[in-house]
Amino acid sequence: MGNIALALMTLLAVSSSVKASEKFGTSSTVTYNIQADGSAEVLHKIVVRNNDASVYSSGYTMNLDGYTPSEVDAFDAGGRIDIVQKKVDQGTVLNLTFNDLALGKGSDYSFSLKYKQREVGTKHGQIWEVTLPSQSDAQKSNNYTLKLLIPASFGKVSFVSPGGYKFQDDGQVRSFTFDKKQVTQSRIVAVFGPIQVFEFRLSYHLQNTEKVPAKREIAIPPDTIYQKVILESIIPRPENVRVDDDGNWLAEFYLAPLEKLDIQVKGTAELSTNSWVSQSLSLWERRRYLRATDIWQSDDPQIIALANKLKTPKAIYDYV
Repeated sequence: MGNIALALMTLLAVSSSVKASEKFGTSSTVTYNIQADGSAEVLHKIVVRNNDASVYSSGYTMNLDGYTPSEVDAFDAGGRIDIVQKKVDQGTVLNLTFNDLALGKGSDYSFSLKYKQREVGTKHGQIWEVTLPSQSDAQKSNNYTLKLLIPASFGKVSFVSPGGYKFQDDGQVRSFTFDKKQVTQSRIVAVFGPIQVFEFRLSYHLQNTEKVPAKREIAIPPDTIYQKVILESIIPRPENVRVDDDGNWLAEFYLAPLEKLDIQVKGTAELSTNSWVSQSLSLWERRRYLRATDIWQSDDPQIIALANKLKTPKAIYDYV
């Protein structure tokens, strides 16, 4: 997201980003302060270190992918920094011109950039979902820290990714701190609130193309460990509703020869990011789900060897 614009003190040219990164180092602390309406006040505190006495940095370019910020401002110890804001297809480019120069190897130039961003958090019923944009500049920084500040009014923490963050709660604001490795691995997503309630209306269209009566089934939303379903009506009424071995709800209808049938299902679903119940697989279920098949080759010697070697979900994820 950020690239250093270089001005050279000598006639030597820095012709690539690799060479530029060797001559300068950056440390960034980024804070996303989420407001009650879901917007964010974003603050970048950046330090540029000069690693080469023959060059100096005269400015900084930041690419904000996918959105247009508002109320953009930048400043250093001497006051406000000039900013040129340009709209591009991918988002917005901010070009900053420094007020001062960090001359000499090992010298630092510190500055801050702030702006507002709309709709970082969106509310769905009782649930708040916060999704931060990708932090592409993190990969180029020597040190990178991101802080996400969430008002307590958003409700209890239901889900935050990536994991391994540092957490603080003062009763008013919840703070989540991520390091460079976490930020570069995946986009930050956080969900807050108890449950989400949906009303649903489903339409099914069945047809018997045979010249004899036939049974047909439709799948309707079932209860799961993360979902509770209340069915209000199934019109017309099915002959039977059964639960298959995987917990799916199947409604059965008998159709006359060449009959077409339209079915309407109404109900509500309560969704939660936390499990409603503690559920474990029975011995029979374990045997059923783990038995070898043509597409689930659990008896393959190579797969068995990998399973014995890769002991954690993270190890499996990293391998894949």
